[in-house]
Amino acid sequence: MTELEQLVARAEEAERRLELARKSILALSALTVELARDVGEPGRTRAEEAPESGEWIQTYSGKKFYPLNPSVEDVDVVDIAHALSLQCRYTGHINTFYSVAEHSVRVVDALELAHAHSWGKSAKELRPLLRWGLMHDASEAYLVDVARPVKRSKTMAPYREAEDRLMTAICQRYGLPLEEPPSVKRADVLVGATEARYLFTNIHPDWVFPVPPMAAPIVPWTPAEAEHRFLECFERLFPTYPVL
Repeated sequence: MTELEQLVARAEEAERRLELARKSILALSALTVELARDVGEPGRTRAEEAPESGEWIQTYSGKKFYPLNPSVEDVDVVDIAHALSLQCRYTGHINTFYSVAEHSVRVVDALELAHAHSWGKSAKELRPLLRWGLMHDASEAYLVDVARPVKRSKTMAPYREAEDRLMTAICQRYGLPLEEPPSVKRADVLVGATEARYLFTNIHPDWVFPVPPMAAPIVPWTPAEAEHRFLECFERLFPTYPVL
């Protein structure tokens, strides 16, 4: 290679390195902007770019849903049933997959069983309780199921506020009273005790339930079956709200 050819090759190599450096600087600059937004650098916050209430998610049925600023009209039981059927209870720390949708249906079953044995409520009195039992975790279809110690922490106050807003929208959409009935909470605890017995291999001695579990074992359903049973239960309890 002649001296001139060597000079040309070195110049081309220098130009190539310069282009690589330019691209690296651009990439680093873009990353710096993203980091500034993530850590909330003054003047560069995500909230200024897009208010939290304006953030939305795509739902199963194709809706544009705003979980932090929900519209009653956008609440859809088809989305709720599908999303809950694919969410695992207990953050997945169980022997096999067990969905929030199945848990919700089993809360309805527990309420009906209690009614048959001792409560003595009329069908008219029982219907609102059963409806609330099915929908008591419906907000998790849009916010996901969060472990109780996390949800109850001080730092999660905004989550709890968002959950309350969502449950208000869900109650308004399906004609439910805004406050969860105490009997639904009791049924939730009873089903939880039963889930602990049949879905965990080793229960920590510090995990104590205030009620004994039900005798009937839990054999988890597939997500498809849980979704089907949730919608089937909904159609039975909410006959004036057709599933589309």
